[in-house]
Amino acid sequence: MTMRLSRPPPKGCTAMCKFHEDIAIDIATNPQSGEFSPGAFAVARMVLARYHIEQYMPEMFGCDGRGAYAMACARGAAAFQRSRLEVPPEEISAYRDAHIASLHEAMAQTQSRHDLSVKALGLPKNPVKDARFLDEGAVELIEGYTHENYYSEVPLHLKAQAHKPEFVPLLGAAQDFLAQPGIEATLRQMMEHSLARNFMAARTKVRPSLMKLYDMVPPKIMALFQTCASCGGSVVGPHLPCIGLMVAAGSSTTAAAIISNPVAVPAMSLLAAGSGYLSWNKLRGATAGPIERVLMKPAFVLAAGGMIAMHLPMFGHDHGGHDHHNHGAAAQSVPAASNLKAAWREGLDAGRVARIEQQARAAGMSADEFMNPTCIPAAPQ
Repeated sequence: MTMRLSRPPPKGCTAMCKFHEDIAIDIATNPQSGEFSPGAFAVARMVLARYHIEQYMPEMFGCDGRGAYAMACARGAAAFQRSRLEVPPEEISAYRDAHIASLHEAMAQTQSRHDLSVKALGLPKNPVKDARFLDEGAVELIEGYTHENYYSEVPLHLKAQAHKPEFVPLLGAAQDFLAQPGIEATLRQMMEHSLARNFMAARTKVRPSLMKLYDMVPPKIMALFQTCASCGGSVVGPHLPCIGLMVAAGSSTTAAAIISNPVAVPAMSLLAAGSGYLSWNKLRGATAGPIERVLMKPAFVLAAGGMIAMHLPMFGHDHGGHDHHNHGAAAQSVPAASNLKAAWREGLDAGRVARIEQQARAAGMSADEFMNPTCIPAAPQ
């Protein structure tokens, strides 16, 4: 799908699903002038919110189409194969070219009956970059979820009426657009093609060496990383030091060598800080206030600098009385993980312990696994 916009929505932070966004932008773009309509985008986006990835690939629930590694990894590739959605790119393009005009016409009909201006719909200036209003709308105006956490095994449907007055205009326009002949079937097919196009494109965006590393991370740990608000869903970059230790966890000497290496630690720290900043920009960049913007850039620099400084011989810290730069020799004297865990747990109040146990259950782990002070799972074979 190729689009030339005279006033394109700027790229940046968005919590919106890319599978929906690609289609909605195409519908909201005037084919003659290339002008982008925020109101038409919001209406199309709300109607498309009826379709979720788990309706086709249950195990990929939560995938937003922006993480190439999540889609190209062994788990993602297997889910995509089972979905039987893969079709030749030429077929996807041909279907889009044959039906996009009817979608533009249907949106024009809706616009003739409803005011789709930003002010009338209560939208932010750019609903692509700032998706908070539409994300809330997907909760307020869509129903039919089959499980908690907004999981749905079947296509959802628009509510008959909005419970919040600010969503009334958007719901009316969305209902009008969806009710027009042929729109529902066309959007469903375009959603399936959007899933296929993004999953196929992900194969060309990953590095094989990093893909192997990604596949080695245990699914439970991956799930924790992907739901971490502090990293915006990015897995490899901000967590590279921890992932490196996971891979080396089979040998305490190997793990110690990584920790005390004067080249490896700075390199991993700088990469983690840089990736962390990009992840923050993805998650918060569009909505952060001026003070947060000023503070966050030096915060990542200081974090990387502090991590590097802690591993320098003149500043290095110790763990339990042993030298941080002599892990290999001291590995045998490190207290057992169970003793460290018990000592740590005794220092926590009952409320904190209860919250940790609840988090462990949510992650599908025992409390002992979740509270493992080394944060290192069993070594991969």
